Amino acid sequence: MNVAAGTYTQASTLKVSKSLTLTGAGETRTTIDARGVNGYGVSVSADDVTLSDLTVYGPADYFASAYGIKVSPG
Repeated sequence: MNVAAGTYTQASTLKVSKSLTLTGAGETRTTIDARGVNGYGVSVSADDVTLSDLTVYGPADYFASAYGIKVSPG
């Protein structure tokens, strides 16, 4: 899946539970902004997932289980 340039503000965790390739328009051009999310910005629970050419901002509030990207494949 190609993601166009821009900033994508999340209201909740982006959950990836199937094989997927997510490609942005460039590290400085495509941003997933999860600073307002509690927990994880992106939660990956599948194998064969590729995230490239994008920036992910994780939750702004620090706590022990806050991650920009949490990977826990089966």
